[in-house]
Amino acid sequence: MKELDIVQLTRDFEGLATGTNGVIVLQYDSTCFEVEFYDNTGETIGVYTTPASVLALCARGG
Repeated sequence: MKELDIVQLTRDFEGLATGTNGVIVLQYDSTCFEVEFYDNTGETIGVYTTPASVLALCARGG
């Protein structure tokens, strides 16, 4: 995973539900990312420091 990749939560995290989509806005290292999560309408939910262990890559536009 790298900056600007679209990702999805693989389990609940920080009050966000499994399946919530986001975009990596900063890569700290291969284990931790800053991710901007958004809802189904594209509105930003928030930006969270997120471990790679709860993220999976999505298809573009996911």
